[in-house]
Amino acid sequence: MSHVERFGALVPSSNTTVEDELAQYLRLPSSESVRFHIGRLDYNTRISVSYQDYCQEICAKVVPAMTTLEKVKDIRSIGFFCTTCSLYLSDPLFSSIDNPISAIAKTCFASGIVSPLVITPYTDEITSRILSKLPFHSIVSSVNINKLTASELGGMNLDTLLEITKNNFDHTKHDSTIILCTNLPSLHLAKVIRYFTSKPFISSNLAMISAMQNIAIDRIIEQMP
Repeated sequence: MSHVERFGALVPSSNTTVEDELAQYLRLPSSESVRFHIGRLDYNTRISVSYQDYCQEICAKVVPAMTTLEKVKDIRSIGFFCTTCSLYLSDPLFSSIDNPISAIAKTCFASGIVSPLVITPYTDEITSRILSKLPFHSIVSSVNINKLTASELGGMNLDTLLEITKNNFDHTKHDSTIILCTNLPSLHLAKVIRYFTSKPFISSNLAMISAMQNIAIDRIIEQMP
């Protein structure tokens, strides 16, 4: 039996996308020996009631959930799959666990990305806080859809997301497209958007997979059907 590489994924209970996109990734040829073990993070306050309380409750569950996943034999690393909640991780935890903000920053730095088109489901305030932690010289465009709940995100049509990209991407200004939010389905669009723009495509989930496995996002996209 070939060696299996095991990873842990900490995911808010409200997130209905991460497991689906990890399953899509695991069907790719280079991922047949990879396994992701999921740890769900529960909460009491809905994000629609208080975004801050929701994130703080999720973050309070991270260390106990990590302790549980660390019991999985030969687990290589554990990642925290929530972009907005990453803003509320303590500084030591933010630095020690893969999270979407640090993963996207790492990818952008390695690729020299400085002026992306950024698409998010967040409010302007949340997006601004996330972007302040990313290494961009100039954010040329940020499209914020303002759909925070799982039901709202679940109603997002992939055609709508593609249309937003086509309507806002400026080939003379943007050097990439970034879709923020692990709960915003976008993996199916990666190849299409990259083909349309002829420039790099990054999503929160792709950046996490790339950081945890030390594999380039372009290599992942190239294998997609």
